[in-house]
Amino acid sequence: ARGTFDIVHMPIDFKSGHNRGYAFVNFYNNELFLKGLAELKGLRFATMSSQKVTDVSVAHVQGKRAIEQIQQPRPGSGGPKTSQGRGKRK
Repeated sequence: ARGTFDIVHMPIDFKSGHNRGYAFVNFYNNELFLKGLAELKGLRFATMSSQKVTDVSVAHVQGKRAIEQIQQPRPGSGGPKTSQGRGKRK
């Protein structure tokens, strides 16, 4: 929902063009994290042909600044794919 989180970082394998199967979401507070956990855990993406479902856990990386640090592009990587400040689910 809008106003729930401030940053999402989904690492991409630039050789294959696919995501690496995980993402970091920085929720504004613990209450919003718990709501996000309930909504995101077990989610299946209808537009994908995979039967995989999402799992949610607490990351070792905490906070927007820490997530921004892991987004720094590596040489030849093509740069990060990041969504900031939207927090809107379709």
